[in-house]
Amino acid sequence: MTDAELWVEPAVWTEYRKRLHDLMHELHEHSRPPRTPGTAPVGATLMAFEMAPRKAQGTGPGDPGPY
Repeated sequence: MTDAELWVEPAVWTEYRKRLHDLMHELHEHSRPPRTPGTAPVGATLMAFEMAPRKAQGTGPGDPGPY
């Protein structure tokens, strides 16, 4: 399991989205009907998304401001 908030260049994000898509597609391709002998049940959840920047807030003391 992984949880991360990262800042990457657009080209890096595009490449990783493709790789993540390909990994999940490959896993689906290797799946067999439920309870097929010699298989193991696996649960897989993948969510990766681009976050929208926060709108700028005030500039008062303690204000974290935008990302």
